[in-house]
Amino acid sequence: MARSARTVIWVVGLLLISLGCGRMGFDGLGEYAVVESESHLGIESISDSAKLAVLEDGVALAWLNQGLPDEDPNLWYQKLDLDGSLNGDPQLLATRVRNTVMTGVGSSLAMAYVFESPEGRRIGLRMLEDGALGEEQVISDVGGTDYDWPLELVSDGRHLALTYHDAHEVYARVMDTKGQGLTPVVQLTNDPWMYDAPSAALNFNSVAVVWTDERWDDDVFFARMTLGGLKIVHTVPIASAPGDSWSARIVCDGLGYRVMWIDEREGQERIMWAKVDDLGQAMGEAQTLALGDTPKRVEFLRLADDRFGVFWLDDDRLWFALIDAEGKVLAGDMAVSSVDATVSNFQVRGIGLDVMVLSQESLLEWDGQAWVSGPEQMALRRLVFH
Repeated sequence: MARSARTVIWVVGLLLISLGCGRMGFDGLGEYAVVESESHLGIESISDSAKLAVLEDGVALAWLNQGLPDEDPNLWYQKLDLDGSLNGDPQLLATRVRNTVMTGVGSSLAMAYVFESPEGRRIGLRMLEDGALGEEQVISDVGGTDYDWPLELVSDGRHLALTYHDAHEVYARVMDTKGQGLTPVVQLTNDPWMYDAPSAALNFNSVAVVWTDERWDDDVFFARMTLGGLKIVHTVPIASAPGDSWSARIVCDGLGYRVMWIDEREGQERIMWAKVDDLGQAMGEAQTLALGDTPKRVEFLRLADDRFGVFWLDDDRLWFALIDAEGKVLAGDMAVSSVDATVSNFQVRGIGLDVMVLSQESLLEWDGQAWVSGPEQMALRRLVFH
């Protein structure tokens, strides 16, 4: 049987194993949240390719799975209910895909991806509404030497904002919730040397973007443009200090922005965060959050009541902390993944006080002689805060 056929049969026979919440390491979280569910999904995917979106009526997963040995990967999609149970069969959305990202827009889904076509490498966009998959729209051609052309796609319920880097420049485009362009593709930077993916946030009538690049040290930079594509704020440094910085993320706090990243200004990896106004100016000093020992990647989100959930990778495990609007740690250094799992990638998405956490994990297995890492699969966890 051809490998692609085996993949289809295997994926359609998707195994969902409910593990309960006993393996969660959230000791002390009960004061702040309820762990509603923890599920391991029997989906093998290419490392770092799993993506998550939260919809009004469930959860959407996307991942890349290798087709034939000499072909680029295929892009798959699966709908789940909020309790982690399957909703329908997985769908093959695109072939010869390099990278993907997606976001929920109410009960609809927007998905962008980099794919190979006869005309060259391109960014495509597809909408999924009421279970029906829309036509593929070509957003832009891409080139350069970026190995995965990282993408970011966000929505405020009225607009979509796509950001990406290509040939070491940052680009952005604003679309309506049907995926129709409201602006052309706008180049936000002029010859930086990027090495980290951009992060974006929509705020009223503009989109703000942060990233790290190597023009001095590896520092965090900010730019903002209107929903019409006019650049308001050109490249502004948010954090500039000795040592590397990476994993910059931004969220809107209603008035301005919060930015979080990892840097080595104190000779050790630390999670930093700062309040930033709409001109990219830091409002006070950047804070060091006393979280983790050697964090490698961080994501955070704003809950409905101005608290923030922080998730990070450290020593191959996924960790969590809850902080208030001033950066005070309310509950910190709680392990999300178990000690017998190696986590390579994760994503966090939420609506209000409901948060979904997707990770790619390899569980240790005994082969009769030694403990070895099993195949990398997805795990999905749901937290409801109070």
